[in-house]
Amino acid sequence: MNDCMEDDMPDGFATIRGAQQIHKKAERFFQTQTLKAEFLLKNLAVESDFAFAESIATVTTENTQGQSIAVKTRDFFVVRREAEDCKIFRYIFNKI
Repeated sequence: MNDCMEDDMPDGFATIRGAQQIHKKAERFFQTQTLKAEFLLKNLAVESDFAFAESIATVTTENTQGQSIAVKTRDFFVVRREAEDCKIFRYIFNKI
């Protein structure tokens, strides 16, 4: 998991802090759910070692009983260049 990703702030949930906590929450989620996300990029800006992206996503989750739920979200990503890679530095979303 990316060490620079310190916070994940999903709408309606407590802030998840630190790579270890993010990994633990994701692992628990993917044990019982599958996820499909489609993004429509609305805006992109690049400044030095950072990129800022706004998008609209359609996210569908399906549990082990085959029940699925689809939601639309507004998403905001901050991506940071690290050496030769670009990694998510911050990610915020909310339902629309």
